[in-house]
Amino acid sequence: MVPTASSHLVMKAAMTCGLLAFCLSSWAQTPPSMSEAREAYRNACSSPEEKAVVLSFISTAEKLKAETDNPWTLQGMEATAQMMLAESMMNPFEKLQQFNTWKGPLEDAIDQAPNNPDLRLFRLSIQWTVPPLLGYSDDMETDMALIEESIASGQWSEDSAHLAFVSAFIQHIRDDHSH
Repeated sequence: MVPTASSHLVMKAAMTCGLLAFCLSSWAQTPPSMSEAREAYRNACSSPEEKAVVLSFISTAEKLKAETDNPWTLQGMEATAQMMLAESMMNPFEKLQQFNTWKGPLEDAIDQAPNNPDLRLFRLSIQWTVPPLLGYSDDMETDMALIEESIASGQWSEDSAHLAFVSAFIQHIRDDHSH
């Protein structure tokens, strides 16, 4: 069978549609879930000095932030991720600048959603790790109390790995403060 001009046109159109479908499917990836974002957060908490792990958390937070109707949690998540990035920086002035740049957005998010346990956890994890001379530890007890109340009322019960992480983190802080 000899190909005709119309069969070439049909074949070309089919190939174009196939290429377009491939491109759209690779560009239109589903945003991460909140559970995946929490996992990225836990990984970053476990390895804050590993820049690649923290950058993965930042990327996850940014992707989720672009697709959400919960802007304050994700603003706080992104700010926390950016503050964690300071841990991998060598220059102390760059570390301080990174911390100061992102402290405001985290605090703004908490001001907008003061009873959000995820935001309080994000702040607590930063307060716990920054040097005392930065003066960023005033809200630790309040944050822990809200987080513990949230756990008691079933917060994170749908995400057992995160619930276990949060519970262990709170217990670790309590144990450390008792010594």
